[in-house]
Amino acid sequence: MISLTVPELTAQELITDRPDQTESAVTVPFHSLQIETGFVYESFKESGFTINNYSIAGTLLRYGLFENIELRFGTSYLITKADKTFNGFGDYLFGTKINFLKEENSFLDFGLMIHTALPVGNESFNPNKFEPELIAALSKALFENLSVSANIGGFHDSSIKENVYLYTSALGISLNNNLSAFIEIFGNFIPSESPVHNFDGGLTYLLSDNLQLDISGGKGISGADSFWFVNSGVSLRIPE
Repeated sequence: MISLTVPELTAQELITDRPDQTESAVTVPFHSLQIETGFVYESFKESGFTINNYSIAGTLLRYGLFENIELRFGTSYLITKADKTFNGFGDYLFGTKINFLKEENSFLDFGLMIHTALPVGNESFNPNKFEPELIAALSKALFENLSVSANIGGFHDSSIKENVYLYTSALGISLNNNLSAFIEIFGNFIPSESPVHNFDGGLTYLLSDNLQLDISGGKGISGADSFWFVNSGVSLRIPE
């Protein structure tokens, strides 16, 4: 996500990849462990069919392997309620983020994320094959308290045997030294289907240099009769 506390200007600021959909271009500091976790509730309705999804303790672990490279691992416990109820651990995500440009030395921040969903765990939620993902992340401070970030990329969905392309674009503003806000549009498209577009917004509150709380919510613009979600969580960095 955008670091919303005068973000990409100092490498040691707490820069998180939640609660928005936009992944930051910046890696965590060398030998630091960052834990980003939260709860999400989603409601999806299409042609009279309703699905309620709960993501409990959805967690992303980020470790600074080198100054500009981090390792990433994530998963969450999912409960899906439709005609039947399914529960279990969702996608196991493993990968890395590489930061190529930092705004303090360049025009903008630029990073690249390489992930894969692992074919392990609950067959209701996890793929049968490795699903590679590539995402480019960019961010730019427009003013002292205003910044913009974007992602573009995609992944291969083994269940439909097609590539899914995604985009995000977020605008963040620091309201004071601790409180920040963002608004965002994001979506995806598959070549054989109509694109899906959504928007969201939220707040982050920095309790200390290494601890942040967040809350957000959003809804669909296209792609379903009704789609909305609420999200809350916490991010903790354990320094070297």
